[in-house]
Amino acid sequence: MYVPQGNVISVWDFSTPTDPVELVNTAGTPAKGIIQSVAAVGDYLYAIVLGDDQGQLAIYARDASQLTLQSEISYAPNEQYSIPTGLIQITSQFAYLFDNEHGIFLLDVSTPDSPVVVQNIALSLIADSTQLYGTTLVLKGRNAFDETAVTYLDVSDPFNPVVLHRAREMAYIAGGEDKLVISNAGTLRLYDMSSPAEPELLSSYTLTDGYSRAINLTGNLLYARTEYTMEIYTVEDDFNFVKSIDLTMIDSIRQELITPFGNLFFTHADKGYLFTGSSPASQTLSAEFAISSGHNVQNIAFTDSAAVAVQGNFGLTTHDPQTLAQRGRLDLKLSNENHVEFESIAVDNNVAYLAIWGSGLVSVDVSDPGNPIQLGDLDLPYVSSVAIDSEAKIALLGQFSDGGMLYVVDIADPSGPILLSQYDSAEVSDIVFQDGHFFVATNSELSVVDVMPSSLTQIGVYDTGEPIHRFSVYNGLAAINYLYELHIVDVSKPSDPQLQGIYTTDHYSPYGATAMKANRAFISHSFGVEEISVADPTNPRLIKIIPALNSEKRLVVSPDGALYSLGLTNAVYRDKESN
Repeated sequence: MYVPQGNVISVWDFSTPTDPVELVNTAGTPAKGIIQSVAAVGDYLYAIVLGDDQGQLAIYARDASQLTLQSEISYAPNEQYSIPTGLIQITSQFAYLFDNEHGIFLLDVSTPDSPVVVQNIALSLIADSTQLYGTTLVLKGRNAFDETAVTYLDVSDPFNPVVLHRAREMAYIAGGEDKLVISNAGTLRLYDMSSPAEPELLSSYTLTDGYSRAINLTGNLLYARTEYTMEIYTVEDDFNFVKSIDLTMIDSIRQELITPFGNLFFTHADKGYLFTGSSPASQTLSAEFAISSGHNVQNIAFTDSAAVAVQGNFGLTTHDPQTLAQRGRLDLKLSNENHVEFESIAVDNNVAYLAIWGSGLVSVDVSDPGNPIQLGDLDLPYVSSVAIDSEAKIALLGQFSDGGMLYVVDIADPSGPILLSQYDSAEVSDIVFQDGHFFVATNSELSVVDVMPSSLTQIGVYDTGEPIHRFSVYNGLAAINYLYELHIVDVSKPSDPQLQGIYTTDHYSPYGATAMKANRAFISHSFGVEEISVADPTNPRLIKIIPALNSEKRLVVSPDGALYSLGLTNAVYRDKESN
């Protein structure tokens, strides 16, 4: 099984289905962007890639457990809404690559290790699901404007495909040799495709458990996933219900695959679940496993030997800071699991401290990156940010929801953090400890505070007048971001912060990720990361835009000076070129 993970493909051995093993991945030859989907063409695997500034196609030779990069080609420049959505081989010589911005790209795959882009066909079709019936291609997909359509395409002349029929409907499709099933909301429709240009409706059926989220047809078996179940039907000229499998034990299903060895489900975290049985009616959960990846990274911090990532769905993972290869993972066990969201992290002396909305503060021993161990926790409602004074062994946590609050916590014993004091505050969006002071961002101010075990004193404040999204502090300067502006503020005299300059970007920055290092400030938006010189703080100026692949949730600079961006694509990137 081939699993795209950011810019890497992971290869898994399922010869023992209940104990899958990761054999190899392509981290040594990463794609030049985010892999959107993969497709097999003969003995090769094609990875369709949303590159930094180009749509890319990466071609890998697949031999047993190996994937070897053969070539990479660019097929089109990226536009604002450009997303490559899929690829399908339509004849022995040609394949279609679909891009919702540019249309269809006709590829000559007669030499599959070096395909050639023959033509760009100006048909803007979305195709995240495809099914070929002779010379009729049925497509389904959703574009950047959240529009979904099912399209029938005559591809008898690959150079001049013709739309036979198109229906805008919120649907899923699944196809077999001469059957097509379309699922729209809670209704299944079965079509005879023996005359593909004129599909014949054979039957309709209402699902027993609400709306379908996905369907798959293999042979005469139809699998329809609803919110909480997987329903199994046999399909001939009608739908015959076989069994409903309870899926409530699986949190946030991301994708499902129907395989020769069973039904696989993958979650928004890193889990896989396998259902097997001697017959469809006897299928039960037989295996649960983890797939190492970037997942839903919320924040990241560093020890001397590892990067420690906060995973929004389950806890944390540890990674090699250079290659980002996963070393270890930990599902956190929480005393209070009321709508848990893992938010922020700080590291002190090989102990990671996580601020968890809905639960509180959790400490984890990461001295052995391959085996992180949960140490202790402290129940604090609604905290979403944390920073640490390592000398004083004090953590300051901020509450964003329910009116705001600041909590001072003694972390001298990591296994038993103790709440020392708490203070009313405006809603806290972020906290940084730098140069002996805590910097606290609220809905309109950046405050500089001194914290003692039994007291918290505001010694300085900079009023932005607008909500602060993110900020960074380095070498006496603070970079404060909201919307289209980055304020450069001199905080070398903490009691009297002074605005030095304002940098205005042309692009909306909803997450406001910022970072600073060595007379450089960084700010993210949907078109990349802007690198800004603040050597003259009164005149911040753009140096370049580092191509990134989505609005970044956070930008973090490691102790060795590398910039890490945590993107909405659920991946972490290290900008090696500019370091």
